[in-house]
Amino acid sequence: MIEPRAYLAAEPEARGVLVAMFYFPVANSVAGWFAGAAGEGFVARYFWLDGFYGATETATFLSAADDVHGDWLAVTLEHGRPKAHRVDPPPPLPEDAARELDRIQDFFAREWLFFAADPDAGAEAEAYRALKLPVKPLNIRARRLGRLAPADGVRVERTQDFDLQVLDFLAGRWPLDYRREG
Repeated sequence: MIEPRAYLAAEPEARGVLVAMFYFPVANSVAGWFAGAAGEGFVARYFWLDGFYGATETATFLSAADDVHGDWLAVTLEHGRPKAHRVDPPPPLPEDAARELDRIQDFFAREWLFFAADPDAGAEAEAYRALKLPVKPLNIRARRLGRLAPADGVRVERTQDFDLQVLDFLAGRWPLDYRREG
């Protein structure tokens, strides 16, 4: 059983979930998933950082949608800005890593997140109203809000073994608004 490393940052009183992500190492690469604020909505994607812990340059891949088995994009930096290029199938990550991502994402989302558009989000939305918090398209479950500690003006929770270099590397390449301070 793979133990994912997780990071969540939120402003429940304002923009909601800035980023919720997990990853796990696969040899010298990293497989994971993230979701968070992008403009007025949210974006969710899987990622594969090929060779992240290796001696060569890291190749960055993001799923084109929130589907580990769907289309994937190679993301490069051009003049400091991310540029995405579609990659031919199959997905760039090993199939066993894709299956594990799918399994962990389902568990992670059920434990930590709720989506306002979900038909069963009524109880969570009511809990937010009771706390006088706005319900955004993507939210931290009300019972989990107390786990997030203030940091850099936002509330943060992360596993002890989470490598912030993974977050910082992705932040320059993902479509989310979130960038860690410091």
